[in-house]
Amino acid sequence: ESCYDKALRISHPDSANGSLDNAPILLRKASARTLARQLKGTSSIFQEGIALLEAQRSEMTEEHATAWHNLAHQYAEQGEHARAVLIWERVLNYRHKMYGERYPNYLTTLCNYGQALAGLGKLKQAEKCLRRCFALSLKIHGEHHSSFSHICYVLAYNLKRLDNLTEAAFLYRRALDIDRELMGEDHPDITASLHNLGQVYISLGDFDQAEQVCHEAVRLDRNRGGDRDPNYGYSLAGLSRCLEKQERFSESCDLLGLALDILREGLGVDHPDVIYLEEKYFYLKILKEQEKEITAKIRQ
Repeated sequence: ESCYDKALRISHPDSANGSLDNAPILLRKASARTLARQLKGTSSIFQEGIALLEAQRSEMTEEHATAWHNLAHQYAEQGEHARAVLIWERVLNYRHKMYGERYPNYLTTLCNYGQALAGLGKLKQAEKCLRRCFALSLKIHGEHHSSFSHICYVLAYNLKRLDNLTEAAFLYRRALDIDRELMGEDHPDITASLHNLGQVYISLGDFDQAEQVCHEAVRLDRNRGGDRDPNYGYSLAGLSRCLEKQERFSESCDLLGLALDILREGLGVDHPDVIYLEEKYFYLKILKEQEKEITAKIRQ
């Protein structure tokens, strides 16, 4: 960001043409802030850049479409899905008219549009849109491509929310197999996919598969980041949930206690995830004591 600020300072701000030339610098700066998740104030930088761009040329071009697309992404990151949807509809219409459905940037916008619809709770509309993305990506990229894997993942998440768990599990597994082939076991996305797959298996009641997947995520995160890494803590929490659903409360409680020690250290005691898991841990400790009492009575 500091590099873009320096470029703006030396780009003749007092001349009209110089001011217009600032548009691409502003837009790149805003995109860099979005990637760094510096969301506050970034929308206004996008809007300033777009205004300068449109002052140069009022009709829509691909440069305009990219700028509007990125602004919509910024709104979606802030949870302003309705604003994002309106912008992405405009960009989709332009890209479809100019380049057709097989244009990769059209596919990117269509996928983001589907996610924004899901963010508004319009899950059936989102499903229709994301299934179209799935079919187009298969034609454009083929099965062994990171973009196709990403769309499998996004569609799976939407189907999970619609309680279409069997198909969601199939797509998560498909995305996982592609990512393993392309990125290898050590990539962080692998354990994220394992976690999501494990949660679907839990919802399906397939606890053998769920436990196997959760143990695999724990192993990979520990090997990659060590036993004080927050990702390892999250994986332990996922395994704890799997055991809790099987009413193995003592094991679940002990694992969650270990996960909390790691997450408190790595994230701080005021982190929302830590606060949520503290409440869960308190509940599990009660269930663990009840389990001990029941076991003792049975032995008597």
